[in-house]
Amino acid sequence: MTARKTNLAEAVSKLNQPHKITPTQPRSRSGLKTVAGYFDPEMSKRLKILAVEQDRTLQDLLGEALQDLFKKYDKGR
Repeated sequence: MTARKTNLAEAVSKLNQPHKITPTQPRSRSGLKTVAGYFDPEMSKRLKILAVEQDRTLQDLLGEALQDLFKKYDKGR
């Protein structure tokens, strides 16, 4: 069996296309991309505590942090 080789431009183009809604994906995630990272358990715990204290979601807090980072490096909205 031979595997089909994917052209680099084709692969990049597929990465930039918005995800299609699947039966398990909520409509609220349509057109959005996942941004993730691995952090130590203490940072995860502190983030969860902050989310509870502020009555906000982890996603909301991470979005705010990323906006602050972009502002710091003058990358706009």
